[in-house]
Amino acid sequence: MREGSYSFEWTHRRISGGEFPADVLLTRMEQRGKMILQATVRDITERKRTEDALRKSEEFNRNILESVGEGFLVIDRDYRVITANRAFCEQENTSLSEIVGKPCYLCSHHIDKPCHEMGIKCPLELTFETAQPNTALHIHRDKRGNPIHVEIRSFPLKDASGL
Repeated sequence: MREGSYSFEWTHRRISGGEFPADVLLTRMEQRGKMILQATVRDITERKRTEDALRKSEEFNRNILESVGEGFLVIDRDYRVITANRAFCEQENTSLSEIVGKPCYLCSHHIDKPCHEMGIKCPLELTFETAQPNTALHIHRDKRGNPIHVEIRSFPLKDASGL
């Protein structure tokens, strides 16, 4: 380290011998004409516990999505796919990376504009407007243009306050 500072995570040892995860910041500085290296060590045990709990929660939620045998999409207000489960990807013969960020109507209907703009009842549009679940029967098309009869159910995602 010739100049500036450098930070990294490290397993640190207490005087008592116990170990803990630490964030270490090394800073090179001059003091009384000599270059010294100052080390600042911060215990990040609680942050690591929180990160682990979040990772487990995300994994749990993902496992729920993956265990559903029906095609399942999470869609934002711009009708873009946030995520999908394996059943949807298999049903559409696609991969998650191919559809995330794309409009749902492109991924499921294989059309280039929202279904409600084509006169088709869109349960998503109604759910976005009313914050209530909605259902509609649609005829989707597979990648070869063959019709597929699909029941679409949409549900609002709400936060802890109900919004």
